[in-house]
Amino acid sequence: MIYTLPSMFKENTLDKNPDSCYIINYVNNNQVNNAQVILETNAISLLTDGIKNIIYPNLKVSLNPDQLVIMKMGKCLMTEHLSTKNVYSSLLIFFDNELLIKVINSYNTSPGTFNDSSHEFKVAPKTAAISTFISSIRNSKITLTKSLIRLKTE
Repeated sequence: MIYTLPSMFKENTLDKNPDSCYIINYVNNNQVNNAQVILETNAISLLTDGIKNIIYPNLKVSLNPDQLVIMKMGKCLMTEHLSTKNVYSSLLIFFDNELLIKVINSYNTSPGTFNDSSHEFKVAPKTAAISTFISSIRNSKITLTKSLIRLKTE
């Protein structure tokens, strides 16, 4: 099966207005094995339940709920292993290069080796601030506007 992201989720986005940043609360109760994924934008996966395997031609990583991954647009294979609760879930953030450049410039940071074509993704530990971000998005009682989504993503 081929998944084109975020296109396949656009009707399920928390913000119904088209923009360069989408947040998806993704939940799956079926294991997915080596699905072909086409990322139309950059993405951050904030895994909350299960295990995610990401496979590129010369790179492979396995992620647990204590980690997050930032991925460049492109193609890869992904496997989603269900947790002991028989669920796989993550908060997915899709964003374009414009938002990435804005964040880099605003916070005077450097993307490091992420611009190198041999580095398709970066894995990082999930911090308390990231966990709070996930909870705030999932438990939000207000409608998330596109400007609020961009601000929270930054």
